[in-house]
Amino acid sequence: MFDNFGKWDKEIRPNNERHPILIWERKKLFENDNTLYSIAASGEETWEEIYASVIVYDNENKDCLSQTYTKKDALINYFSDGIKNLKTDNTFYDVYWDMVNAPR
Repeated sequence: MFDNFGKWDKEIRPNNERHPILIWERKKLFENDNTLYSIAASGEETWEEIYASVIVYDNENKDCLSQTYTKKDALINYFSDGIKNLKTDNTFYDVYWDMVNAPR
């Protein structure tokens, strides 16, 4: 999400956790589709692996990863491809760690 849309719109810190859930709101993900999606993303990263979690809602607040959502497979492919093709520069990390380490 950061590679395509830049810094998130807001962050949520359940239980005042250090690492927030990042929220992008009302983003157009597909060129030929005017649907606007809101995405909540979190994850963990080690030298061996990356774990990512996303929640996706459309502009009607429908759960886009539910079994019945018609664009579910396209969304899964969108996020899978995005994770596989992450930019290798440190721009995200610079912005993220500045936010995480900032006084609250």
